[in-house]
Amino acid sequence: MKILIIDEDPTEFLLTQHMLSAKFPEADFIGVSDRLKYQEIMNQSNQPDFDLVVTEYKLGWTDGLQLFSEINRRFPCVPVYMLTAFGNENVAADAIKKGMTDYIVKSNRASLADAIAEYIRRIADKKGCQTSESDILYCEKWDLAISRLTSDYAYSMRILPGGKPVFEWVTEPFKKFLSEYGPTANASKTRQRNYELTIHPEDNAIVQSRNEKLLAGDEITSEYRVITKQGDIRYFSDHALPIRDWRIGQVVRIYGAIQDITWRRNAEDKMRLMQRAIDCSNNGIVITGLADTDHAIIYANDAFLKMTGYSLNELMGKNCRTLQRNERDQPELENLRKALNAGVDGYAILRNYRKDGSLFWNEVYISPIRDNRGKITHYIGVQNDVTQRCEMQASLTKSEAKLRAIFENVFDAVLIIDEQGVIENANPPAEKLFGYPASIMAGLAIHDMLVDEKNNRADIQLDYLLSDAKTSSVRRKEIYARKRNGAIFPISLGISEFTVDRRFFIAAIHDLTDNKRAEKALRTSEERYRTLFENSVEAIFVNRGGDRIEQVNQACLKLWKADRPEELLDKHPLKLFHPDYHELIRARIHHSMVNKAINPFIEEKIVQLDGTFADVLVSTVPFTDEKGPMIFVVVMDITERKRAEAELQANKKQYQDLSNHLELIREEERARIAREIHDELGSFLTVLKMDLSWLDKRLCPDNGKYREKIGVMNRQIEEAIQAVKKIITDLRPSILDHLGLLPAIEWLAENFQQRSGIDCLLAMPKADLRLDPDHSTAVFRIAQEALTNIIQHAEASRVSIIVEADDQNLLMTISDNGRGDALQQSLLNDGFGVRGMQERARYFAGELTIQSDPGQGTLIKLMLPIKPTKSENSHD
Repeated sequence: MKILIIDEDPTEFLLTQHMLSAKFPEADFIGVSDRLKYQEIMNQSNQPDFDLVVTEYKLGWTDGLQLFSEINRRFPCVPVYMLTAFGNENVAADAIKKGMTDYIVKSNRASLADAIAEYIRRIADKKGCQTSESDILYCEKWDLAISRLTSDYAYSMRILPGGKPVFEWVTEPFKKFLSEYGPTANASKTRQRNYELTIHPEDNAIVQSRNEKLLAGDEITSEYRVITKQGDIRYFSDHALPIRDWRIGQVVRIYGAIQDITWRRNAEDKMRLMQRAIDCSNNGIVITGLADTDHAIIYANDAFLKMTGYSLNELMGKNCRTLQRNERDQPELENLRKALNAGVDGYAILRNYRKDGSLFWNEVYISPIRDNRGKITHYIGVQNDVTQRCEMQASLTKSEAKLRAIFENVFDAVLIIDEQGVIENANPPAEKLFGYPASIMAGLAIHDMLVDEKNNRADIQLDYLLSDAKTSSVRRKEIYARKRNGAIFPISLGISEFTVDRRFFIAAIHDLTDNKRAEKALRTSEERYRTLFENSVEAIFVNRGGDRIEQVNQACLKLWKADRPEELLDKHPLKLFHPDYHELIRARIHHSMVNKAINPFIEEKIVQLDGTFADVLVSTVPFTDEKGPMIFVVVMDITERKRAEAELQANKKQYQDLSNHLELIREEERARIAREIHDELGSFLTVLKMDLSWLDKRLCPDNGKYREKIGVMNRQIEEAIQAVKKIITDLRPSILDHLGLLPAIEWLAENFQQRSGIDCLLAMPKADLRLDPDHSTAVFRIAQEALTNIIQHAEASRVSIIVEADDQNLLMTISDNGRGDALQQSLLNDGFGVRGMQERARYFAGELTIQSDPGQGTLIKLMLPIKPTKSENSHD
């Protein structure tokens, strides 16, 4: 027997030769330490000059796996052993997978001789394949191949004399699939079963090429389509491994595994369609990673590349801030940063730069992409080039600023009027002159503001103003104008015409006489008062001398349901109000009459003429005229508002009750889920661990590899058990249900200190505090949320928890020495966690207060009434 040993280390060669010589004294040895010697031996003839090969994995010119492929291709019947000091589990798996006879590490070199002796014995015992039905073909690595098949659709095929592979056996899931979707399986007299798949006609060439490569000895994975008996098309991924008979050098059996990848192919088709839609969009679209990748770009469509001038390769892995160059302090960027930090949509218009350095304005929308668990995985940005729009807006803004400066700073009043004589705009002097804010003046008709007393015209139409001075571009008239308060005053009016898309007029108004204006203002003062009094939406009446109603407006008649003023005039004001408020009204009348002081609005109740009541707000203003003192009484009807407030309070209470009810249901659901996980998954893991222990005890002592694997599995199961315990505890700490509130808070404090490294001081009553489950849960969750906020925001090094209780109330105080600044206060006020704490306390008639001062930390106080437990009630 000639043994070829391939090893670059002469010492290792001699050690291997010496060890094998002791077992096989008649064996001859051939040593190979370089490529030239190896090629010389391999090229001597078509028949090997050696009977067995032992090779190292790590070689200077190649590796042992590559050498095996070359040797196996030329001499498939020669057994090859790998004896190495440089391998690992992956190398061992690849060696056995490729069909090497055995894999042995040099630290276990002595086992090589026994392995070769065992191989020689097996070769001597095998006499060849007797018949196909005897199924005794010598096919190496059967068990190894079967153990590598992880798919449900596993199979074995044998090779008929004509070279056609046929199914020899299939797994039960594969049988079920074939019976439901494929042709009917027929059993023969032998153990062989002829299962068939109907290959899609377009994929016959793929399957034919696959069979040829398998018969050539190549392991291969192929994807092809099959047609079910229902006419549906299914996509299969078929991984096949050929097995040789090393005595004849031919493939005699094929092991394989099929995966149904129809869903994956359909998903890929859908993704390609979506990709095409994005690529065809006119909007620039970019997808980035998360903050841990600096929001690096992983995709950009053609529109984005065209907009920026960059290629996709130039943008991949970069942040979009590349487009901003040195302008990274733009205020709009803060909107995007806040959106990224909060995981919400964002919007901004930014100054960006193309690759060639040209500026463009970019309208950016960003939105988070979430997976099916709601976790953000990427961000998508949609971008539009709005340069033209921004430039037009900037130009328009400049022009408007110039015109506005002229318009607002001229001395005279200026009005802009349309063809119908309706005022569209007015400058500040016009506002001051006419008494209208520009917002109110816009929409008024010019003829309502001008009067020609000379021609006895009360209103002047626009055509009258344009009737004179036809030879001049500016028409001028001296007429009278009317202020908002009705005052008429002489003015000089000049009107000029201009056209921008449509016809407009500019009216320049100059006040000619301040004296006349003052006189008109004085004469119209009473008219203005009457107008305001009669048309006020609020009810107003005049109380003359404190005991007689002298004047009422229309709103007052409506409020008291009176048809005529006479029904209210000359009555004492007390008769219009509910008796419960008479003393208060007398005091307010006295205060106004004596102190000449205004009484602010307070809530009272009136008695309407039909006997019904109404809720009102009442305010009084004292005044004195030629007839003596009087009081203006303003009454606001708030009946509907009171009704709406009552409904709002009722709805708010219903919402709070519903919210707290849902919170209680969630706690119950957490407890139920925790129990089910404990009962079902916990029991399963425990039984699995016991089974592994049973299996470990029954393994032979020399099965070290299996014992090591069992040890790994035991550790993994223990980790799973701990993970299950953590999940159960996070859902519903069992200590809260079994031992009560105080032990649960003690456990929470210890857990908080372990997780955060923050010192936690705990003070609680020594006596057990017995609360009903709902109260206990509320207090525990409030403490839990408070500690969570401390970890996230406080930057504290010390936390204290104090629990006190008497017969009526429980007081829990949680304080820290953290930042306590405005940022933390904002987080406390706006966070949903704190709102949840407050709602829990409010639901049980408790009170939760939060104090936070810069540099002084945060103090949280919970005051909760104690409710006896059911057991206590029954005991009483």
